[in-house]
Amino acid sequence: MRQYWTQMEGIINEWVPKVSMPEHSTGESRISRRKILKTGSVAAIAGIAGCSGSDPSGDGSESESSGDGSESESSGDGSESEPSSEESESNGTEEMELSVTYEAGFGTEEANAYYARDVAAEEHNLDATITVTDGSDISLQSQVAGQSELSRAGLLNAAPIVEQGKPFKSLFGINSGTDYCLVVNSEEVQSWDDLLSEDGNGPPIGMNNPRNTDVLQIVGSMLERGTLSSDDASSYQDLMNLVQIGYSSARTAAIQTGDIAAGALHHGQWLRIREENPQLENLGYFIDELPYWGSINFMATPDNIEANQELYTRWAKSHIQASRELREGSADQYVEVVRKYAPGGGPDEEELRQTYSFIEEVGLYPNNGGLSEDAMDFMLDLADLTGVTESRVPTDEMFDSTVLDAALDDLGRM
Repeated sequence: MRQYWTQMEGIINEWVPKVSMPEHSTGESRISRRKILKTGSVAAIAGIAGCSGSDPSGDGSESESSGDGSESESSGDGSESEPSSEESESNGTEEMELSVTYEAGFGTEEANAYYARDVAAEEHNLDATITVTDGSDISLQSQVAGQSELSRAGLLNAAPIVEQGKPFKSLFGINSGTDYCLVVNSEEVQSWDDLLSEDGNGPPIGMNNPRNTDVLQIVGSMLERGTLSSDDASSYQDLMNLVQIGYSSARTAAIQTGDIAAGALHHGQWLRIREENPQLENLGYFIDELPYWGSINFMATPDNIEANQELYTRWAKSHIQASRELREGSADQYVEVVRKYAPGGGPDEEELRQTYSFIEEVGLYPNNGGLSEDAMDFMLDLADLTGVTESRVPTDEMFDSTVLDAALDDLGRM
């Protein structure tokens, strides 16, 4: 990781300016978030070419990329639908603009992270430009290079960078927990224990990167279940037959063909394949063991936090309100948001309604910003146990609650 980050510093100033930020449309063509429910218009967030795909199930929360261990399946045509300028000016606050990079493209489990943009314009006079990058490292580096003001990135990807002396702090999260589940070929894997072997030649487990979110959720769940001891946590790569397959869409295909015996899939992907593949079984959802899972957060450098308190607070409030509205809203509203932002409009309506039921049931969309000191402690403890970091990164080096506290003081806690 240290060598990779150094290489990134050398090329970022040349590479990042080539990113094509989306052109904003005129005020007359903007669409308010209330109008979303009537129009169902489809728009794509600007994407950066690279390891991008167009899987409508969404793998945004997994944040994988082959370079830094964060998954990124993004696509888009660079166009954006924007809320009404007349409505955004009605709250009496000075208009502000925010450039924020996301580590991955749209995923149906994180519609709140895109709906926040509509809330920002209508409620907080904030014009947010979202640019999708190819992984967490690129998202963070774009901020260092001055090409964005805020980064969405994987905490487990950022922790080794912070350990090297590159300061980034988490401000708030996108979800409370995770929508991933462990899908297995039941002929080869009967239990979680079957995934481990002393020689590491057990059933093949599909993954993108051995230190990526999908693998670490499996390891974390094993630790919580007692399947893997804390003494063996740093040796998990020696005890598991990890096979590099790629993004969760690639794992979804590979487990159906029998190329892998197990893999972490999104809830929506499991819904899509279960009926036609009776040999497959869902061994459980990671959120059952990992309620504090807070993988993807909005992050900034200490200098930027000090300089952009009002800007970040508006965005935090927008995100919290978007999460609350979707959580307390209806499946119809959720479907329309996905239709607006998902490439190609997203999966079929029945799958989206089942996905919304899951989101509602487990409380995936957080009422209070999706991040706490307990969640940070859990994630950084896991990073230390599994060898993602060389030592335990102090929580206060990666967590700044001032923005979240300011947002919740204004909105109220739920």
